[in-house]
Amino acid sequence: MIKIMTIENEAYIRASSHFLTDEYPADWQDMSEEEMLKFIDENQWQHFEGEDAVYVYEHIENLALDFISFARKHNSSE
Repeated sequence: MIKIMTIENEAYIRASSHFLTDEYPADWQDMSEEEMLKFIDENQWQHFEGEDAVYVYEHIENLALDFISFARKHNSSE
């Protein structure tokens, strides 16, 4: 099955690259919470090493939501 990359999915992947050494995989939304937190723990950017994975996830989510908001605002003004 081919999955279409949505703006929301791409936003989370791009946001993750700001906080992790490896960005989320394309199928990140299919990961369990435990798998996601393990992935974050194993790929924390040096500045966030040792931080709780939930804390890092919250940063990723906040940035992704900013990306999504920007994209929607930009698309609605065209």
